[in-house]
Amino acid sequence: MNKKERFGLYICAITGLILLSIGINQYSMIKDLKANGIEVLGEVVELRAKGSSFSPVVEFIDHVGIKRLHYSKLSSDPPRFFIGEEVNILYDPRDPKYPVNAKINSTITVFGAPLLLTIMGSFFIVLSLVVWYIIKFKGGVVLFK
Repeated sequence: MNKKERFGLYICAITGLILLSIGINQYSMIKDLKANGIEVLGEVVELRAKGSSFSPVVEFIDHVGIKRLHYSKLSSDPPRFFIGEEVNILYDPRDPKYPVNAKINSTITVFGAPLLLTIMGSFFIVLSLVVWYIIKFKGGVVLFK
């Protein structure tokens, strides 16, 4: 295995480890939010255009009675929610920035990023292991003749 191949494998493996660790960290934070958070009912009051997609703005009343706005970071086309629709908002009242860290309590918005990062990280790690095995034990692979 030459230096370029080794460098490429290291980059692929390190990228996988970084993505995997971020995904696991995100999942841990979500698990903590689910365990300690409060779920309240909110109403979609606006759909903000982000390029060609839309993200909902949800109004909700927190545990002390203050009316808050949650600006979703997830956007879609067509919009996942419509104005006037009621959605569940999950937030942690112990977090001083909880309106910022609030989430619409749906599978995609809560678990989407950790799941995607974990899958991508695992893919890069497995890819680097497979390529390392092929180069190390099978003498490499001829892609083009």
